[in-house]
Amino acid sequence: ALAALAGAAGAEAGPEWRDCEGFPRPGYAIVSLDVDPFPAQTGKALVVTAQARTEGTVDSASVFVDARVRGIPLWESDIDLCRQSSLSCPIAPGEFQAVVSEHLPIFAPPGDYDVTLTIKADGQDAACVQLALPVHPGPFAAGRRRHGDARRRIAPEGEGVTQEMYYI
Repeated sequence: ALAALAGAAGAEAGPEWRDCEGFPRPGYAIVSLDVDPFPAQTGKALVVTAQARTEGTVDSASVFVDARVRGIPLWESDIDLCRQSSLSCPIAPGEFQAVVSEHLPIFAPPGDYDVTLTIKADGQDAACVQLALPVHPGPFAAGRRRHGDARRRIAPEGEGVTQEMYYI
C-alpha cells in the first residue's frame, strides 16, 4: 500500500517520495507527505506535513534529516517531534499528523536536493522516506548584491569620501 502512495505524490502536487529500503518497520507507516512551498525557496519557511500511523503508543519521536546535493551533504538535523512540531507526546495508536516548519536560509544553494527522513519512535528506527526536493532561489535572491557592489565610508568624518558595503 505504501508503494502505491509513494507514486501517488506527483511533482505538481508535492514531492515524489518512497520508503527507504527495509522500511517501514512493523507497526508504523507513513501515509502521506507534503512540502509547502513546493518547490522549496531559499529565504522562506519550508513546512513539511506527514500523515502517519502507529499500532502502539509512542512516548517519544524524532526525525533525522539528511539533505544532499549531488551526493554532497549540505544539511543534517535531528528534530524532536514532541517538542519541535505540532505533535504532543505520548502519541496514541492510530493515524496522526505531524507538521514541522524550518526556515531555509537565503544562502542555501539552489539545486535538486536528495532528502532522507529517518523517523525514530521511542529511540528505535520506525520509518524512513526519501524524497527529491528542488530548491529554487527565493524572492530576495534577485535583489541580492554581489561582492564588489560596495559603498562604505572609508574616510574620517568630514573628508567627503564614502563607500557603503552591502552584504546579505
